[in-house]
This record gives sequence, C-alpha cells and structure tokens, in this order.
Amino acid sequence: MSKVICLRPEKDFTDVGVIVPKSMEVLYLSPDDKNLKEALKEADALVVPAVGKPIDSSLLENSKCKFIQVTGAGVDRLNRAAIEKLGIAVANVAGGSNDTIAQYCVGAAIALLRAMPLSSQTMHHKNYNEIRSQLLKERRRDITGLKVGILGFGNIGKAVAKAFDFFGAKVCFFDPLISNNYAGEDFHAIRLPFDQLLKDADILSVHVPLMPETMNLLDSHSLASMKDDAVLINPSRGGILDEAAMAELLLKNKFQGLAIDVYQQEPPDSSNPLLLLPDECKQRIIFTPHIAGISSQSWASLFNLAWQNVERVIVTKNDPENRVY
Repeated sequence: MSKVICLRPEKDFTDVGVIVPKSMEVLYLSPDDKNLKEALKEADALVVPAVGKPIDSSLLENSKCKFIQVTGAGVDRLNRAAIEKLGIAVANVAGGSNDTIAQYCVGAAIALLRAMPLSSQTMHHKNYNEIRSQLLKERRRDITGLKVGILGFGNIGKAVAKAFDFFGAKVCFFDPLISNNYAGEDFHAIRLPFDQLLKDADILSVHVPLMPETMNLLDSHSLASMKDDAVLINPSRGGILDEAAMAELLLKNKFQGLAIDVYQQEPPDSSNPLLLLPDECKQRIIFTPHIAGISSQSWASLFNLAWQNVERVIVTKNDPENRVY
C-alpha cells in the first residue's frame, strides 16, 4: 500500500467531514517531529499545509518521495530549486478558497469604508453621539461606484473582482501575464498599468504570490502614489507589503483603512511596526491572523481536492493536477 506523510493533524480533516482515501497508508506527523526524516525515506508522497515555516528540503534527501501536495494555493514554504533537484513534483490546490477570500475582501472593505472598527471602539466608551456626528459629517462611502484595483488577476483575483463587481464597483486590474481587458460572462474588468492602478484605486486588493519579483512590491514609493483616502487589503503574503513604509504613511493620516491578514514574519512579533502604531491609527486597521481563505467550507473543498490528487498520483499513477513544478 502507498505511504503518505501528512504534516497537518488528522483532526483538521475530520473536523470538516473530509475522509482520507483508504487506498493509502497515512502517517500524521508534526513538521518538527524527530522521526520525520526517517519516515520520509519510505514515503511515496508528502502532504503539507500552505502556511507555516519553510520546510527543510534536506529531509527529503534519500527519500522515496516523488510528490508533494500542498493543501492550499501558496507554495512559498518550499525551496523550489532544491525540490526540483531532487526530482520531486509539487502540486497545489487552485480555487478551493476563492469565494472565501472574496467574501473577506468585500467584508473588510465595507467595514473600513464605514468606519466599523472606529465605531465599535468608540461605542465601548459610550460616545454614541460623538461618533455618529463624526461619521455623518464625513459622508462615508460605500462600494458602489468606487474603483477597485485588483493586483494579480489569477483565480483568486478574478473571484474578488467578481464579488466587488456584484456590489457595483468599477473593477480594474494589473497582472503582467494578462495583456488585455477582461471580458467574462459574469463581469468585465479594465487592465491598467501597475502605476496607474495604484493611483486610480479607491480600494486595492492584493492577490499576487510571494517571489523575488514581488518582495516589497508595495514599497514606500508605490504606497505614497495611492490616494490619501484609499483602502488597501492584503490577504496574499506578508512580504509583498513594506510594513514599515505602510506604518509611516498611516501615521501621516494617509489611507482610510488597511486590512492585513498576512505578515512578513508569522506570527508577527512585538516589533512589527503596524502593531506598534498608536490607537488612532489602529482604528483604521483590521488585523486578522492569516485566515482570509479559511472557513469550514473552503477547508473541506481544499482538503478533498488535495487528497484526490494524492490518490491520483500515487495510487492510479496519473499525472498530478495543478502541478506547480
């Protein structure tokens, strides 16, 4: 029987009703388990979460493992050069959390545009009249008619664009792999150059993978070029946003709001510049712990697709779906 090492607990699967195929022998181990390297010697495949510390490629040396299945979209935990040198194929799961992330982005945009974090905090101090008068005076906007920029127009970016389009936004995007406007059956979107997208966007939603080309893509220069009252949402990867530059601009009262689900270091430590901001800045920020794509429904979808692919590769000996490299 084919053997699989899984680096996430079995409970993750059973809690959302996912049944692992009986055609495989699965051993559930922690990434830090002292027996992992020995166990991998006899494993046909390795299943890993998309989020977590980098995986030590040396664990796979002298292993039977020829396939790694990631249970999400991100593959930045893996050292591509080392994995390819070992001749191991890697696949992810595309699309399993698209709708969940789209709901997060729209929900965060609404909350920030309507000053819900500020309202909640102020109401706790029994200042009802004060905050109501302030928000009425500010004439807060909703999504309808705003220009929403989507940075990265893959499966997730398109799902987010569709969700904002539903609420009447004017959707535009930048993706270096797409050269034309998007004309789908369910919505349309205008392609803009990167610099123009940043300048025009009332709401910017980030959906690019973390790689050398995207590290600090949103740096002090690009962030400063955005509208003073823009809303920025980042549920992709932490290294894409220069956190120190963002903190400095928030201190200068730039940006109506920031929703940040991912951090350059996870978990973020006490020195993270965004966490050190004063309360008046934090009232414009929604902090979440890398959960934008996580719901019971999305996990069930991701996990089912992941196990089906593992079975496809090591039991029925077919090529993997969604092979990344």
